[in-house]
This record gives sequence, structure tokens and C-alpha cells, in this order.
Amino acid sequence: MKKVIALCLSFLAPVLAFAQTTPVTNISSGFKFATALFNNITIFIFGLAVVWFLWGVFKYVVASAGDEEAHKAARNMVIQGIIGLAVMLSVYGLISFLTSSLNLNNNAVINVPQVQTPNNN
Repeated sequence: MKKVIALCLSFLAPVLAFAQTTPVTNISSGFKFATALFNNITIFIFGLAVVWFLWGVFKYVVASAGDEEAHKAARNMVIQGIIGLAVMLSVYGLISFLTSSLNLNNNAVINVPQVQTPNNN
């Protein structure tokens, strides 16, 4: 079993040493896909938080003339929505600040070292 694992890991050694270019491009395209997926998930979660907040405001306005318990529940829902949006916005801002200040932009071109072949003219 150890020999099988060692054999499998030996095939990954050029990729880890950046000696082979083809898998690196596959890995970078995988990172681009994951980044796009996480960006879309983030936008979706922000949208859900806004909908939660607006639904709480709607329930607060409707319950203002009625039941006191429904009024308190709607008020708590609005407060939870505001806190959730504030936390998400501050984390998003912190990540944006760190990536811009540390120069970690996603558009950077990574130069992968390659073995140069000699010209046999």
C-alpha cells in the first residue's frame, strides 16, 4: 500500500515543483471557477439578508396596529437583519482592504517557470 501511495505521489511531484505546465493551467482555471462560485454565493447571501430585513420591516409595519408579540418578533427580525448586513458588509470590506493592501488581486499573471529547450539549428 505504501508503494502505491509513493507511486501516486511521484506523479504529482512535477506539478508541485511547477515543472509541468499543463496541470498548472487546470489548477488555475479551477481556482477561477471557485472564485466565481464564491462571489456568486456571496451576492446571493447578501440578497437573502436584504430580503430578510425587508420582510421584517413589512411585518413590523403590519403588526404595529395589532398583536404586541408579533410586533416584538418583527422588531427582532429587523434588528437581526441590520446586524447581519453590518457584519457581512464589514467582513467584505475587511477582505477587500486586505487584498488591496497586500496586492493580492485576482488579475495577477503568474509566470510559471518552464524548461527551455535548446535551439538545434
